[in-house]
Amino acid sequence: MDIVVGFTGSLGGQDALSLGALLARSGSANMDVYMILNKDKPYALAAPEGGYDKMLREQAAEWIEDAEEELGLDDLVCHLHYAAHPADGLLEVCEKKHPACLIISGGRHGALGKVTLGSIGTSLIHSSPVPLALAPRGMRHRKIKKINRITACVGTLEGTERLLRSTVVAAREMDCDVRVLSLIELPVPGAKKEALISHKQAVQQLEKNLAYIKDNLPDDLHVTTEVAKGTSISDAVERIDWKEDEIVLLGSARLGAPTRLFLGNVANKILRAVPVPLIIVPRHDEDEVST
Repeated sequence: MDIVVGFTGSLGGQDALSLGALLARSGSANMDVYMILNKDKPYALAAPEGGYDKMLREQAAEWIEDAEEELGLDDLVCHLHYAAHPADGLLEVCEKKHPACLIISGGRHGALGKVTLGSIGTSLIHSSPVPLALAPRGMRHRKIKKINRITACVGTLEGTERLLRSTVVAAREMDCDVRVLSLIELPVPGAKKEALISHKQAVQQLEKNLAYIKDNLPDDLHVTTEVAKGTSISDAVERIDWKEDEIVLLGSARLGAPTRLFLGNVANKILRAVPVPLIIVPRHDEDEVST
């Protein structure tokens, strides 16, 4: 199994590399590190023939050496790929290599320990053909040896099959526990009748989803289910316990094109609230995954 890390010579690049190394260790995967560079920048024209490529390779090697020292990693090789935009380059790499997962960091700004989307993440989160893993800001400081729990976030709409299949595969590869989690926003006091009916229907569908999970997840996995309620998704997230050595799996929304990511409204709220890394799973033609 191969995974691809989108690396940059920044602290965010080290966050992505840290998450990639953790996933590789946990699942015995081969990690390929790629740096996307724009060969057409104006100052490239001023460099002597062949000199600009050499300069880029040397700079990438220096950044990788710094990351190795900071993260305690060895013998990393950084592949250079040229594209007009980093997101385009990573998509081209994924189309060529078909990795099990693409790992990137979030934006440079935002709360420590949370995922904040930058321009690259925003683009990939609506276009990646493979599962997209997002490293929280400051991931490089977390000294985690292995993933020990996967939390699969199941929504209140129909369709859990694709996400559950991905959860089962990942849990077996990483030899870890599974928590199936649903987050529900409670109706505000004085809510209209339509909102109360919608909430009741959502809870009923959630009960069906949980029943499906209990009937279809393999007996050899240690699985727990949990429902967290709050005045908002963020409030519900804060009401439950999170482990430092866990990751969250989210399903792509039904509105997205098959085999491509598209983040729904609720999943977007979850992404910004949870304090651990996330992996967003694309849906396929036969799937109706949504969170």
